[in-house]
Amino acid sequence: MRFVRATLRHTATRSFSSSRLYLQKPEKRSSAMGDKRYQLIKDVLYQPTESLDIIPQTPESEQTERLEYEVIERMWCLQLQKAHEKEMSEIRDKYTSMRNTMLELERLDKRLFKGATASRNNSKEV
Repeated sequence: MRFVRATLRHTATRSFSSSRLYLQKPEKRSSAMGDKRYQLIKDVLYQPTESLDIIPQTPESEQTERLEYEVIERMWCLQLQKAHEKEMSEIRDKYTSMRNTMLELERLDKRLFKGATASRNNSKEV
């Protein structure tokens, strides 16, 4: 408690001249006094590059680009087709396996087969 009173007394008697510094607007720097890093960043970001120069296209280069694009497109379509065929093959194998299992169950035990198919039909109605 003694510490709080001493702190309050010290704060009350202190001069508030330093607080005026925080309320003043900061002085604006001139561009000459500014940070040179800004100019460096601008130079790096906006420097002209040789790769952006327009290169005249010849008919041979245009034809080569078109062929390359078509080859890439065909390879992509082939990749998608193979992925689709693989997925369909897996689904077909699962269906065949399930069908063979159900046929085997029907052949071995008619009662269990009817129970398996009856519960499937009941779940669709609910």
